[in-house]
Amino acid sequence: MPKTYASSVDFQPDDQYQHSDAQEAVGDNRTGSVYIFNEHIRLAVRVALASGRPLLLRGPSGWGKSSLAAASSKYLGWNYREAVISSRTQARDLQWEVDLLLRLSDAQAKALNRDWKVYVRPRILWWAFDPAGADRQQALYQRQKADTKAETEKSTAVSNLNLSQRSVVLIDEIDKADPDVPNNLLVALGSLQFEVEETGQPVKADPSNAPLVFITTNEERALPAAFLRRCIELKLPALGSDDLDGSLRRALLIEIATQHFTGIVERKYIEQIADELIPITAGQEFSGVMPSPAEFNDTVRAASQIFKDGALEKKLLQEISKITLYKHEDARG
Repeated sequence: MPKTYASSVDFQPDDQYQHSDAQEAVGDNRTGSVYIFNEHIRLAVRVALASGRPLLLRGPSGWGKSSLAAASSKYLGWNYREAVISSRTQARDLQWEVDLLLRLSDAQAKALNRDWKVYVRPRILWWAFDPAGADRQQALYQRQKADTKAETEKSTAVSNLNLSQRSVVLIDEIDKADPDVPNNLLVALGSLQFEVEETGQPVKADPSNAPLVFITTNEERALPAAFLRRCIELKLPALGSDDLDGSLRRALLIEIATQHFTGIVERKYIEQIADELIPITAGQEFSGVMPSPAEFNDTVRAASQIFKDGALEKKLLQEISKITLYKHEDARG
């Protein structure tokens, strides 16, 4: 039997997955406590688990790319770590960081330690690849820093980390990074190892304890071919159809909102809002504005709280939708 990085057959969350701590929340809900799975999504995660490759999540903003990583972590019971990429992020920022300010401060105080290791802080991939080694390195760094702030940082970094447990890692919005960043991550993500340049320390994941890595892109920038070759890919929403008339996307929006507002807003009420704001003509190409789940949930939340006695006031609902949904350039009159 071929060796795999994980028992992918164990990843079988229900279509309407809710974690025990599921709760409705305002703003972006990145907890992963509620998620709508289907067989295609489950299969993509299982392939990533079996192959040890990162799962690249494509698709428009708001369709559950980041939430999938958090939901998978909750279902598996693994540690969860995320890094949100910016235009200033470098590949090594995801692996380690050298505290040059601390080193300069020590030099000025004539307390410089000649060992560079004491100035190195482990970052997200180090914690995911080798949590025990990252914990030892963090302790070494903390002893050098040795102040109240450092102790606070240590507790924040590892308080919710089970060092014996595997990790789910989210690298969010990779397309915002400099074009060199994805290529500079090839070795680390492809071989599950890297070396700290300043100290020569090897960091390597045990294949039996390898992390599950999710990487998201909003397609703002093309990703290098070599990087794409090393990823498994999933496009969201995963509908298995071109959905010409928009009916599948609308149905998915209703389902997602129903799960998020269980016990708070009735499904019938959510369906009425969808019928009013996202009219569908069977067999005809959808020409309106299809909101993301986040935008539709905002609309449902606002409507359920603003309308008196739950009555659906269509004129006011249209005014709310102008604020929550119709923000896109191609929808402005």
